Amino acid sequence: VSIGGDIAVKLFPWPQLQAREVAIGNQKGFSEGAFIRADEVRVRLALGGLLNGSLDVESVEIEKPSVNLQRNATGDVNWFFDPQEKVTGQGLLSRVKLDQILVRGGLVSFDDLRNGNSTLVSALDATLSAQSILGPWRMQGKAKWNDIASNISVVTSQKEVGQPLKFTTKFAPVDLI
Repeated sequence: VSIGGDIAVKLFPWPQLQAREVAIGNQKGFSEGAFIRADEVRVRLALGGLLNGSLDVESVEIEKPSVNLQRNATGDVNWFFDPQEKVTGQGLLSRVKLDQILVRGGLVSFDDLRNGNSTLVSALDATLSAQSILGPWRMQGKAKWNDIASNISVVTSQKEVGQPLKFTTKFAPVDLI
């Protein structure tokens, strides 16, 4: 994780973190560019959650994120993460509640080096939420999928350690709705 811009922290009236030029690098075996990059990320927490041992994220706002999804020639994907046992064994991830994540001006690219296919989702404006960071996740929004304006919906299962994340995605061209 790298932060190339300014960082601001507020404690009152609610805990808040703001960071600019945020990036998360790719895993080994994939391109050297960032896996995720965003112009700005703002996180607002509920004070009560911090006092009772959970992390209640009231909102996350992500401005102009770019997500680079890849499948390499051997079929491995860069979005499959298994947290270390010290994180999952203590139940830390299940105590992170995500009320709302707002994405504005997002871009998602998928490069399948195994099959030679590429897909681009641009102009993504969406709202996401999850009962915990492990899911299940829900997303509703609008985007351009290969330059076609679309409504988009994604629903996932809860993440199980060692298993791929199951999900359903729906794209509906805006002019058909």
